[in-house]
Amino acid sequence: MTPFPRFRSPVALTGGLFVLLGLALAGGGGWLAWLGGSIYYVVAGVALLVVGGLLIARRRAALHVFAALLFGTAAWSVYDIGFDWWPMAARVEPGRVQAAHQSLHHMVAKAEWSDRAVLAAIRDQVLPKIVQSGALNAWIIDDTGFPKKGS
Repeated sequence: MTPFPRFRSPVALTGGLFVLLGLALAGGGGWLAWLGGSIYYVVAGVALLVVGGLLIARRRAALHVFAALLFGTAAWSVYDIGFDWWPMAARVEPGRVQAAHQSLHHMVAKAEWSDRAVLAAIRDQVLPKIVQSGALNAWIIDDTGFPKKGS
């Protein structure tokens, strides 16, 4: 009979990995909270510790705790940054943000729309504002200053 047979199963090894990740996350989160940051990382680290312990003990409750951690993470993200796309994408899948941005660029660049129709729509919105303010010496467009539409 081998010593510690419980730790030879893949589930128990995964549980051990979760314990290590939970310790790191809770420790770093504690440091962040001490500096005045969010306590989310402490809570998430403790949840990973619980998941790891439950996996080592071969308890199905580990799945429920992990699911609660995932839902809690999503709720915290929405609370922290709202539904703004790019910050949310960076939290959900940080390795794909650049690829998503590139895909968005290709969609806009390759879209089949009439340039004349788009420019006409812009002219219909902008020209009344220009006429309203009188003669202009210069016209500077700052695309970061346009108000966001939608949610």
